[in-house]
Amino acid sequence: MDNTIQSIERNMDSENRFPNIIGSSKAIREIFVLMRQAIETDADMLITGETGTGKDLVAKEIHNQSSRRDNSLIAVSCGVVSEAILFSELFGHRKGAFKDAIDDKTGIFESAEGGTVILDNIDQMPTNIQLILVNTLNEHKIQRMGEYTLRDINILVIAISNRDILREVKIGSFREDLYDRLSKFHIHLPPLRERLDDIPLLSEHFYHQVCNQMPRISEGFGPGIMEMLQQHDWPGNVRELRNEIIQACLIARHGEHIQKYHFSSQINKGF
Repeated sequence: MDNTIQSIERNMDSENRFPNIIGSSKAIREIFVLMRQAIETDADMLITGETGTGKDLVAKEIHNQSSRRDNSLIAVSCGVVSEAILFSELFGHRKGAFKDAIDDKTGIFESAEGGTVILDNIDQMPTNIQLILVNTLNEHKIQRMGEYTLRDINILVIAISNRDILREVKIGSFREDLYDRLSKFHIHLPPLRERLDDIPLLSEHFYHQVCNQMPRISEGFGPGIMEMLQQHDWPGNVRELRNEIIQACLIARHGEHIQKYHFSSQINKGF
């Protein structure tokens, strides 16, 4: 992988191709390599990682840098609605297909024609719809609820999960054929505790984000802050770090450096 990274970096423009993803550690550079490969192959994929690692951000960046960027990007969570509603949302329905179907409805897969669909919480998708999704990915066709016509679709599907999908397959809650289909291109995002070198860059990035929104802000980080942040294990990952930086900025007074006591007790404990 190191040789691949060096080869790609030599051919990159001087500016970061993924400016919304912050980091320079070996772990994140390997993710950049996979993202570039994903863009080139235009293959359906699976993105996994702990909560707060930035899976949705990576998915959006892949779409925005791909040949599909001028077409729709639609995200849907697979775990917040009933099976019938999720089916209708994804595939659409014909008028009269069920009691409340008073009009024909175009599903997300049709609406995103030429673009990308992000299926968040794919591990929570009902198994019946998982089977239909396998056929959809294989045949590039969908069938609306209540009709027999097959409709051609041209979309990229990016599935996201914060669970160990292979474990879900083993316990029978996720279809193996769907896992095999999606995991042909798999990006697993490392937790922040495995990319501690990126904490200074991330912290500065979030600090300046707050500064752009709040003209009266502190004067940057005081001594020892980065060392303290790199000692925390960050169970909430990058999202937790962002929230901590925002909190510290809000607590610190105008003209004051951000100090250790501006962070929550979980962070500054022992410092």
